[in-house]
Amino acid sequence: MKWFFGIGLWFFLVVFELAFLHSLPFPWMFLPCVFGVSVYVLQHHHVRQAIGWIAGYGLVLDFLRQGLVPCETIPLLLATAAAWFGSQYFFSHRSYYGLLANAFFSFGVLWMARVGVWGIVWFFHPESVLWKEIFFAFLVHIPLFFFLITFLFFSAKQIRRFLAMIFFIPKIS
Repeated sequence: MKWFFGIGLWFFLVVFELAFLHSLPFPWMFLPCVFGVSVYVLQHHHVRQAIGWIAGYGLVLDFLRQGLVPCETIPLLLATAAAWFGSQYFFSHRSYYGLLANAFFSFGVLWMARVGVWGIVWFFHPESVLWKEIFFAFLVHIPLFFFLITFLFFSAKQIRRFLAMIFFIPKIS
């Protein structure tokens, strides 16, 4: 039953980002909602199903051809591995700074992998990669990702209650 609710929440996040956020004006259309929420839920609430959310999101982006790179699944899988590894071995799940460190660690891995894919594409087709636009998109993603993670952290009590209802994780008092 919790897998059904998890898939429903993932579907809602994907539709919310691809249909609603992408239709908003300039800065808000770049809000990495699915990736940010998934990293937050993985790090702060230990819901391992969020690993599948990021991988599934990459597959949806590749299927719809809406990713920033030709094969978005590979950078997202690398970023997911970094988020899981960081949450298990390096960063505290209780502190705001641990959450931010893990979020930006995985975000950095995501963008390094994207730049690697763009480098491969540039090697074969130099005219198809616009490095200034890529750098600009990266600079726009940073503050939006920071604000999303900060909002999620300070809404943790309400999010924890919602997740306890869906995933049957322990309630807080």
